[in-house]
Amino acid sequence: MKISPSAATSILLSMAFCAVSSPALAINYYVSSTGSDSNNGNSEAVTGPAKGPFATLNALTRLKLENGDNIFLACGERFQGPLNLSLQSTRAGALTITRSGNCIENPRPVITGKIQLAALSGVGQVSDLTLPVGEIVQVFAGNIPVARARFPKSTYLIYPDTAIASDIRIPSNSAIDGKDLLKAVAHARTEEWFLEERTIIDVNLALDKKLEHPLNHKAGVYFTGKEWMIGTDYNWAYDKSIHKLSINKHTNYPVSVVYQGDLLLISGRGSVVVDSVEFDGAGADGLKINIQDGPVKVNNIMSRHSVGNGISVWGAITAEVTNSKIEDTGLDAIFFAESLNATVKKNVILNAGLYQGPNPNLAAINAHRTVSATVTENFIDRAGYIGIRVSGAAKVQGNILQSTCLNLSDCGAIYTWRRNIDDLRPLTEISGNVIKNVDGDISVKRWLNDWFVGIYLDDYTKNVSVDGNIIINAGQSIYLHNAENNFVKNNYSVASRVYNLIMKNDKNAIQQGDLYAGGDVVYIGMSSPYTFRTQNIFESNTTVKTGWSVQNFGESLQTNETLRFLTGFKKADGTFPVTPLPVNCVNKTIGSPEGGLKIVSAAVYACL
Repeated sequence: MKISPSAATSILLSMAFCAVSSPALAINYYVSSTGSDSNNGNSEAVTGPAKGPFATLNALTRLKLENGDNIFLACGERFQGPLNLSLQSTRAGALTITRSGNCIENPRPVITGKIQLAALSGVGQVSDLTLPVGEIVQVFAGNIPVARARFPKSTYLIYPDTAIASDIRIPSNSAIDGKDLLKAVAHARTEEWFLEERTIIDVNLALDKKLEHPLNHKAGVYFTGKEWMIGTDYNWAYDKSIHKLSINKHTNYPVSVVYQGDLLLISGRGSVVVDSVEFDGAGADGLKINIQDGPVKVNNIMSRHSVGNGISVWGAITAEVTNSKIEDTGLDAIFFAESLNATVKKNVILNAGLYQGPNPNLAAINAHRTVSATVTENFIDRAGYIGIRVSGAAKVQGNILQSTCLNLSDCGAIYTWRRNIDDLRPLTEISGNVIKNVDGDISVKRWLNDWFVGIYLDDYTKNVSVDGNIIINAGQSIYLHNAENNFVKNNYSVASRVYNLIMKNDKNAIQQGDLYAGGDVVYIGMSSPYTFRTQNIFESNTTVKTGWSVQNFGESLQTNETLRFLTGFKKADGTFPVTPLPVNCVNKTIGSPEGGLKIVSAAVYACL
């Protein structure tokens, strides 16, 4: 067949357009229980000999993946992990991992790290299993996590004032004298705000790695990893010294275990999209993407039961995590490292840093190691430590955070700091957030004060605007510590337990006069000479507290209202004032028999 010159030109132009607009040689791969690992994986259904989907994730590990390739996992199916993928690509497009098939009734495929064990002995008996080399880090009865055995059972072992401090071994204590702790894990709360994990390597209780802070008097520690810790509860312990798993079985549900390691790890160079996939039972991070260049996009995923982070992104130029649900993580729910720009939007986070804890996590959303970050419209309920942690050039807007700082002190629901006095980053905006219930564990108390802060601007923080936030039931609503040149305005502080607004410097800090009145005053730490404290501005902040007068102080104080009662708060004389807060407050009142307060702001709410 002859082709006219004009038609040939048209075909060439079309081919050139396709070469520019589409990744060259992009390949689709499918994984389904209907397939076989001997197939080519290139079609959703079997189309001929060796033509059809793969059956397992293991088949993907032998592929040379490129940007533009797509991996489709069948909806409603569970795939055994872990899965480690390598990507080395500079071509256009992104490696995409997503769902396929009937996704209406079964919206997400599941990658799981759970491995079911053979039948164990009867209910109420401790079963001992010697397993292949590899550390067991989770145990499930059916789909329910089994608690890890520990000693002490539910608290820390607190060292007395007579303790001899050490950072290389566990100090002597009568509670553990004579107990087998070889290869046990010591979880050392060396400061109110710091928790470290080390393995005991000999009978003298030496540690495998030096502690960052010594175990000193009033510090605390608990231990895991020995059968004798199980007792009569439904618990488990994995003894690393002999690779033995011990379980005190209390149900007839099948038992599954999870080995240490990331559930899905994608590493190398290129761009990655992960969309509409569920991760359940990770021995480290649920989803870890360690990619040079980028960008990385994670959308509509669910991550549950991760010993490490729910989602972690390392090294990407841009990283987005949106519309996802992350629950029950041992470390951070969402973590970024060395990314230029991070966006975290419309995610739901539950029990961050609380899973099998207390744990050394940093934040439910941790964007501190980024150049810039946007964190908006997320919901966080229960976090072991900080709720949202950012550095400079950040926007933290319209988030709801409730019940943060549950495991550690010196903590903020929203927290930022800078590395040194010369760390001059662009403006950070913290606005329109609702924070409720900032309170936690004070069983380890080495110093005088406990800090459970709504919004915490820590060391060297500059150029931060804190505007229009609502903080309910924090120890300290807003705290500026060694911070300067910040703007705090139009915020509402409700029922702070200690201070509403506080500005303090470490050098020669003193309380301003004799104005402490049951937690209703600003504490101003004065220092001279010192570079901090001179340029923070407080404007039009409102505090609400039952029956007390409130006074606000600042170096450049402007129009701060001394007190604004909310309908439903009893005054000292027992009467109810009627002046409402200037926000949309509906549905009953604080302190009344009918119930709590609902505050509606930017289409989000918090209820007392």
